[in-house]
Amino acid sequence: MSESVRYCGRDFSFDDLTVIRNLTKTLPNRRQISYAVCDALCWYRPDGRKKDMSARVALLRMERDGLITLPPARNIANFNVPILRFTEPIPELQFELPKYLDALGEIQLNIVN
Repeated sequence: MSESVRYCGRDFSFDDLTVIRNLTKTLPNRRQISYAVCDALCWYRPDGRKKDMSARVALLRMERDGLITLPPARNIANFNVPILRFTEPIPELQFELPKYLDALGEIQLNIVN
């Protein structure tokens, strides 16, 4: 293996990958792993927040490249599932709506806190 590998604009050394492998063995889910990777490798944004999404993308790519093994994803997005549609017709209204607002009569507005 070369000196380092690059993911998401960051170079990861052999030692960094060892730290990541140890975290993947000890932490139960991907979110905790990505947070711990940010802390362990001091991977922060200029405003001090963790670069969590970059870490997640990097971890997924490392797994795809066979460098690490992540725990299974808890939620898998499936965008190929058809959207459920109502098959029954909407029932007809039991009353007729007025065509003009003045047919409703006096309208009173109450302030609710």
